[in-house]
Amino acid sequence: VSTGLIVALNATIETIRRSNIDLITAETGRFDIAIRKTDVAPDPFIPVDATIAAIRAADPAVEQVFARFQSIAEISAGGETGSGWLVALDPGVDTVGYVRVISGTYDLADRGAAVLQSTADTYALEVGDPLEIAYSLPQPREAGRADPAGASRRRAVLGLTVAAIVRLEGVTSGGVSEGVLVDLATVQEWLGLP
Repeated sequence: VSTGLIVALNATIETIRRSNIDLITAETGRFDIAIRKTDVAPDPFIPVDATIAAIRAADPAVEQVFARFQSIAEISAGGETGSGWLVALDPGVDTVGYVRVISGTYDLADRGAAVLQSTADTYALEVGDPLEIAYSLPQPREAGRADPAGASRRRAVLGLTVAAIVRLEGVTSGGVSEGVLVDLATVQEWLGLP
């Protein structure tokens, strides 16, 4: 009886541990660490190749490093305008989390976008519909000072086509519920960023 109780207790503890890990990853994403620059950095963007090399050299236990672009952007579709997350990743190599397709095909080639379900509902988007993303490139601010009011910023607009309507599980943090996924190469070309 005691052996059976010990086995059952160990199984219960393991189940609870896995459940806790799933809850945490649903909120923060299925990755261990995210690296980004602060808003006082002179250049707000990270040189991808040099950073990946530095991370790999710093710790050989690192299994994967994925480059992403993630920011709030303006979304326009069907005569409506709002804001949501713009998440750019390389779908060929970025395997963090799960993209659950509700309709369409998860194919980000040729300026295709995977629209999060809540965004598709908000803008009444369906597969094949056009949408626009507008992004204002950030200007660094001086440490200890507020962002300069009225400072002009370069604004870039990108036309996309809805390729799929999706839900994300562990791809990003749980706070990303409105927005679109696009190909990282498309965003790099669009914004002129390596």
